[in-house]
Amino acid sequence: ADAGILKLGNTYVITPPGESCFSNTVTLNPPLTDCYIAPCVLSCPIRQDIPEYIRLVGDGQYDRALELIYLKNPLPNITGYICDHQCMYNCTRLDYEGTVDIREVKRIAAEQGKITYDTKSRVTAEQLDIKVAVIGAGPAGLSVAYFLVKAGFRVTVFEKQDSPGGVITYVLPNFRIPASAIEKDISAIKALGADFKFGVSEEFSISDLNNQGYKYIFIG
Repeated sequence: ADAGILKLGNTYVITPPGESCFSNTVTLNPPLTDCYIAPCVLSCPIRQDIPEYIRLVGDGQYDRALELIYLKNPLPNITGYICDHQCMYNCTRLDYEGTVDIREVKRIAAEQGKITYDTKSRVTAEQLDIKVAVIGAGPAGLSVAYFLVKAGFRVTVFEKQDSPGGVITYVLPNFRIPASAIEKDISAIKALGADFKFGVSEEFSISDLNNQGYKYIFIG
């Protein structure tokens, strides 16, 4: 219950901060045909396995839920606050008692599963002697850096600002997303081995980066 989700028999009760624990009850007895092809998954741009991580969070298996989310989503803390949740607009339960608060469940998984998942998040692939330059430390650059490092590439992220995050850090107000959520996702990417260089001039040269040994360059 402290984490914001409570399992009562075959019912999950999702509790956003400050709300009654029975304000958003989800009974897991929909007609089977409704979720034969889960509309939440189909409407998600990255096709996350939403029903499964909801089940894992409901069972208190936060580390496994987060591990599942990380397979396709490298920024679970950030998207736990600002994802536009197309999944919720297409939730099967929308025509019953109301949509499942999927984004809230993802945020709970990110907050509760982080400690246990940290030990599993190190690179397991063989380190490749291939350097990749990622230009821009916004959401696109951070995501690319995450997946490339996990695949074994040597990644350096170049950013003109003094800190990463892009529009999330420099445009969105703190009441929309706390700085701590942004820092958690960035820290996870750094822990995997991505290097960051800040205050870099925008007048960079592709040929200069090639001469420094960067075989691939991503411009975010």
